[in-house]
Amino acid sequence: SLQTGATRQFTASATMSDGSTDNTGFTWSVSGGGSITQAGLYTAPSAAQSTAITITASKGGKSKTATITSIVAPPTIVSRGPIADKVGGSTTAFTTMFTVTNSAASDYTFVVTPPGAGSVSAAGLLTLADAASGAVSVKATHSTISSVTATCEFTGVTPKK
Repeated sequence: SLQTGATRQFTASATMSDGSTDNTGFTWSVSGGGSITQAGLYTAPSAAQSTAITITASKGGKSKTATITSIVAPPTIVSRGPIADKVGGSTTAFTTMFTVTNSAASDYTFVVTPPGAGSVSAAGLLTLADAASGAVSVKATHSTISSVTATCEFTGVTPKK
């Protein structure tokens, strides 16, 4: 699969009768979505789709195909903070801290600041340390796309009594 709007360069080569390789003169075509240049540069459609896309290189009456199984929209994450007045030892759900599209809590890694102020489970559940106080933040970063990140701020955290 490719992300919406992504590009990918395709190449083709033919073995000639003298054993040499030729990668010029191919005719490129695409069916199912997107576009391809005669140099083999494919551009995915701007909308997600589950329909397979077939790219064909043809030359001299012969052709070969490549298949892209799906086009997926990129993931996004946005903080829903700041969140005020939590107490040490309390929990906050991932969906309370963040709004995501095309992803889930399990797609992210988490860093709590200051260190020791709490921990986040694989499901994205923050558990504040009993002694946590003041300002605490949780930074979520997508596991495979590091530019997809957001930080939820907590203000006025008070220690558990």
